[in-house]
Amino acid sequence: MSESKKSKKMKVIFFSTPSELSDYSIRDTNKIYPLGLAYLGAVLEKENFEVKVFDFFGLTWKEGAGKISKIILSEKPDVVGLSSLTMNRTSASRVAKMAKKINPKIKVLMGGVHPSVMYEQILKNYPVDFIVSGEAEETILELMDGIKKDKKMSHFENIAGISFKNDKGQIIKTAPRSYIRNLDDLPYPKHEYFRKEIESSKKAYLLTSRGCPFGCLFCSTSNYWGRMCRRRSVENIMGEIKFLIKEFPSIEELFFVDDEFTLNQEHTIELCKAMIKEGIKLKWDCSTRVSSISEELVHWMKKAGCMHVSMGVESGSKKLIETIHKKITLEQVIFSFKLFHKYKIPASMYLITGIPGENSETVNETIKLLKKLSNTKLEFKKPALLQIYPNTEVYDLAKKQGIIDDSYWLTTKLVPLYTYEHSKNKLLYWSMKIALYHKYYQGELSKFLLKAMSRPLKALRIIKLGK
Repeated sequence: MSESKKSKKMKVIFFSTPSELSDYSIRDTNKIYPLGLAYLGAVLEKENFEVKVFDFFGLTWKEGAGKISKIILSEKPDVVGLSSLTMNRTSASRVAKMAKKINPKIKVLMGGVHPSVMYEQILKNYPVDFIVSGEAEETILELMDGIKKDKKMSHFENIAGISFKNDKGQIIKTAPRSYIRNLDDLPYPKHEYFRKEIESSKKAYLLTSRGCPFGCLFCSTSNYWGRMCRRRSVENIMGEIKFLIKEFPSIEELFFVDDEFTLNQEHTIELCKAMIKEGIKLKWDCSTRVSSISEELVHWMKKAGCMHVSMGVESGSKKLIETIHKKITLEQVIFSFKLFHKYKIPASMYLITGIPGENSETVNETIKLLKKLSNTKLEFKKPALLQIYPNTEVYDLAKKQGIIDDSYWLTTKLVPLYTYEHSKNKLLYWSMKIALYHKYYQGELSKFLLKAMSRPLKALRIIKLGK
């Protein structure tokens, strides 16, 4: 073998593929660039792989397909890796077919929440060589090493955390990969892949922990990242913040993308104090829980530059909060939102309509909760309608009730709504009713109605959800 061939790097391209919700949902929300792929790129580059990452999640398939095809044709990758959520599963499968059509020798990998659960279905129906389940940084290194060395398929049976077809066409699922205990062992994600997005928005994203101990009825986070919350050290987080400021001097904001940023209040306070001590002037945003809030915490969050928080409440009904295993109380909800208002930190509330057991009474209980918080200026758009995702309790319930089965995910339909108890129109009505009362209590009803009338297509887009 020539020296040039020996030294040639293996080229890997990762895609965050277009979302089926892009035309009426993603563009109305705060789109986060794919940190997961930035972590994978970082660990692979460290081992001398050539990596490029492309984020098309905010586009429709029609907008992104041609661009993806041109990238594969021009870059000539050895490996194409696809990040797939349930909402972009269709485009991920289309890219797999596209890559194999362009060059059958390309190895196609798929990872993310959806393929981690539906691995068997995907391997049976799409030209995917390997599926990486769950946390992927350690798995991807072993997998890529096997691919690079052109190992026999039997070799891959010893790599934990993957699924594939063996030489006989049988689907093999290897032992699960243990979660990474010390997140400080990971390199910082390669934010540089998203330089254009960061410099345009003047905002960067960080993940400081993984795992959620709560297991809500509608959420797969606990199953994917584990029930034990693992945290990076304050020193490690501060190192990444300093890197971002140096690499992207124009940034003005940080967004901590953790599901439960303040779950460990002492850790969060320590981080806030470190940001203050190091003179970090960036404003920042986070999501957290009403059960993880105290006055001391909010005091330090304000001093450290917190400009906004989001908290999932889901319902004003005690019964429904218990149904979804939220493990919060209405007293904690009221305490937290009033506390953030006291410290002049805007706070958004996430609500859901259509939880099993929802009825007119529970909707009115949510409205009563909003009335109690009318002087806090809490923010939210409209309550989301409960959707059914694989590997969640509501999915298991919907399967038992006969309204969905695994074959649904082979269609190109959108993520379905939970409509066993009430029609989509009923849920939309309740969602709008809650939103209107909220705006009324906040003294913003006229403004809200004028805005709604100026955007008639928005209502049509919402109705499209779940078809």
